[in-house]
Amino acid sequence: MNDQQDFYRAFEDKYRGSRESIKGRLDVYRPFVEPLLEVGGGAHAIDLGCGRGEWLELLGDIGFEAVGVDLSSGMLEAAKSRGLKVELEDVVTYLQKQPEASASVVSGFHIAEHLPFDVLQRLIELAHRVLIPGGLLILETPNPENVTVGANSFYLDPTHERPIPPELLSFLPEYYGFCRTRVLRLQEQKWVSEGASPLRLLDVFEGVSPDYAVVAQKAASEEVTGLLNDAFSTERGVTLAALTGRYDSQVDTALARTAELANQSADYAERAMAEARLAAERAGRAEVIADEAQARATATETELASVYRSRSWRITAPLRWSAFQVSLLRKLGPAARGKALIRKIMLPVIAFLVAFIGSRPRLRTWCVTMAQRLGLYSRMRSLYHGGGFFRQVGTSGGAFQEFRSSSETLGELTPHARQTYFKLRTAMDRKRKQA
Repeated sequence: MNDQQDFYRAFEDKYRGSRESIKGRLDVYRPFVEPLLEVGGGAHAIDLGCGRGEWLELLGDIGFEAVGVDLSSGMLEAAKSRGLKVELEDVVTYLQKQPEASASVVSGFHIAEHLPFDVLQRLIELAHRVLIPGGLLILETPNPENVTVGANSFYLDPTHERPIPPELLSFLPEYYGFCRTRVLRLQEQKWVSEGASPLRLLDVFEGVSPDYAVVAQKAASEEVTGLLNDAFSTERGVTLAALTGRYDSQVDTALARTAELANQSADYAERAMAEARLAAERAGRAEVIADEAQARATATETELASVYRSRSWRITAPLRWSAFQVSLLRKLGPAARGKALIRKIMLPVIAFLVAFIGSRPRLRTWCVTMAQRLGLYSRMRSLYHGGGFFRQVGTSGGAFQEFRSSSETLGELTPHARQTYFKLRTAMDRKRKQA
């Protein structure tokens, strides 16, 4: 038996939580019990299954004379070490021994789920007898509305009998004569109760208050019960209905937003298709216009070709040339236009004469000799070497190279040497022609 008690004490130490955290959780009952100090009949409290005595300590701090009852001597040792008043006894047996209307508070924290249902019924019935008018019964237990608690963590304790739904546990005090009850849902995460963050599906499974308590008051005068009206009117905790409602609302909002985005996307797609159709129509019209322009260009080109081939075009050519010359004369002025015309007419003639003289050695020699006698040779030579004049007439090779080399050489000879050169050159030409 001691081994079982040691095991359960170690189990409670690991999963129940520290004394400080448990006392912090129990502070929620202070608004219910403090007003009872004003009720006649003393401030006596009984805690069933007191365990380590955290609630006994809090009751003592508030001003109650409290006694704890438990069947585990190991658990009671921790309470005794703190100077708390405890009894090692079965809770039902202990209540049976108590005088009627002798206690202001009868409490049991996480004891109901350890009891067979008929024992729990008997405990509530006896608590009603022991309580003074206006006294309170407090029973706290795991909340099976929390899916994770009801399906998993409740069975972590091997001494648990079965989960008790809040509706059942709150009905029992009503059945045994208590005048009013309040269900307090407890120990939920703060962010879940505040509702500030979005919920995941896992939060729906785990977010409901993991514990709840039924607080029941024995009938009394309106003056006594009125002391606890504020406490009994306060709603606490997170219900499964509220949490699933929030989750459904969140899902509905997300679905509505998704539908809105889908509608917007459809609108965008429809507008894009309309714009694409409009662009296609414009492209079609542009293609038609381009085809028409091409056809007109082809027709115009054909007409121009026919005009250029026509007799009237050839007949009017001199007239068009004359008109063009008149326009140039107006634009450039008479002097500039006259020089341009002379250059245009004379350059081909000069080019022809130079090529003709260059291809005939005797004529070329004679021309050089005459130019020297007239004093024009140096001027013609510098003009030729400058290249500007002959580049304009387009005669930079062939006969001019030959005329240039021979003329430069002959210009340096004496008259007798030049005469000898011409005789030799004439004889060579004849011989070449005969061959």
